Amino acid sequence: MRSWLVAALGLTQVAWTQYFTTTGMPVRWNRAEVVIQSDSRGTADVPGDAEFGAVSRSMDTWNAVSCPHPLLKDGGRVSGVKPGSDTGRNLLIWWDDPADWSTPGMEHVIALTTLYYDDRSGVAAKFDMEFADFSYRFTVTDDPALAQTDVQNTTTHEFGHVLGLDHSKDPDATMYYSASPGDTSKRTLSPDDVTGLCAVYFDWPRPGPDSPSVVESGLVVEETGASGGGCRTTPAPLPVGLALVSAAFVLGLGRRLRRVRPAATSRMPEEHVDPPPRTPYHDRGRFGGSVMESLCGRRVRGFTLLELMVVVVILGVLATVAVFSYKRYLQRARLQEGVAFLMDLQLKQETYFTTYSQYVDTGTTVNDFYPVDADFKSDLLPVSWGWDCSATGLTTAEQGFCALGLNPAAPETWFQYVTIGWAPGDAAPPADYIPDPSRRWWFARARTYWGPSETLPVELRLSSQLPEVLELMP
Repeated sequence: MRSWLVAALGLTQVAWTQYFTTTGMPVRWNRAEVVIQSDSRGTADVPGDAEFGAVSRSMDTWNAVSCPHPLLKDGGRVSGVKPGSDTGRNLLIWWDDPADWSTPGMEHVIALTTLYYDDRSGVAAKFDMEFADFSYRFTVTDDPALAQTDVQNTTTHEFGHVLGLDHSKDPDATMYYSASPGDTSKRTLSPDDVTGLCAVYFDWPRPGPDSPSVVESGLVVEETGASGGGCRTTPAPLPVGLALVSAAFVLGLGRRLRRVRPAATSRMPEEHVDPPPRTPYHDRGRFGGSVMESLCGRRVRGFTLLELMVVVVILGVLATVAVFSYKRYLQRARLQEGVAFLMDLQLKQETYFTTYSQYVDTGTTVNDFYPVDADFKSDLLPVSWGWDCSATGLTTAEQGFCALGLNPAAPETWFQYVTIGWAPGDAAPPADYIPDPSRRWWFARARTYWGPSETLPVELRLSSQLPEVLELMP
């Protein structure tokens, strides 16, 4: 891959998509220049010839992209030419009479771009771009208060389709599927638009202007506007600057409607048949093709089983990582209770020793934990902690913790605790807890279990001969 493409992809989040044929080939031009001619009548909405200047600026916008791609060239104006597959012209035309609209049933859209291509190779042959001048008021102005359906905004988006780009998922991109009334932001390309164009033609061989391109089947219909499944909107005028509320009220560039026609033996007929009733579909585009039904009932290439399985595996890995991370977060939070309790116990043992010249025991062995196993391990939920130190019949553990004045911060605990301390006449402590029994000593243990299925506990240790809490994981 060329360096400019690598750099662009590295700096820009990929949101652009492109066209593919039913055979999986990318749709693009195989010639250095795409010569475009405009119907000389233009639109009566714009004074003078301002609309043709806006169209020319739209071409210049795409031509200014530095990577290799076909250049859009203004071929002047023509008259008496109608859209069709056999005209040999790339035509732009404004219709002020709905009866002249080339495709019945599409009168409500703002613009209609028909791109003819070879279904086997994906080589584009020609296109027609039509504007519904009978339904919308087109403008060429930089004043937001006067702008309605901006010519340059619309044609810049449509020329992106001509060059092989589908709609982008980036709301800031020129190729994004919708625009508000008066929007002029799509006059300039975003980094995503530039990246998409360069990617479509990254291995382009820079053909000559006379390179052959033949169309035998396949028709992509681009509709500008948004309503229902395609790029459409209702012709009712909207206040300038109205925010996007729903697809039925967006005046601008809507979702692309792809149509695939059966193969023809010689040429595509100029008269188009009425499309069947519309049904909802979902257009994904780009990697792996599109998932949708065409209006003619022919299925476009969908996702493969392998691609779906890759997605399932990736989602499984992400879910596993998320669950594991959340579990570790809960475990570390629970450990803080045990660490805080042992640090408090250290202070209380040393305070007790300065008063009574001995340490406190809460058990007779290192395994005399409190709360007891019968309470703690039954369901591995927090266990209540607390008693009346003035009451009679307290256990050794309860008497020891009362002597220290020690309780967990909360009335419930996730840990079991035991502490053994030196007193005159005591036997030597276990060597793995107190390495030097010649000095007066104490040690403490805290343990917990992460879950009901765990058989090995997590243990914390602290002693008069340890500088900090020791964690022992299973």
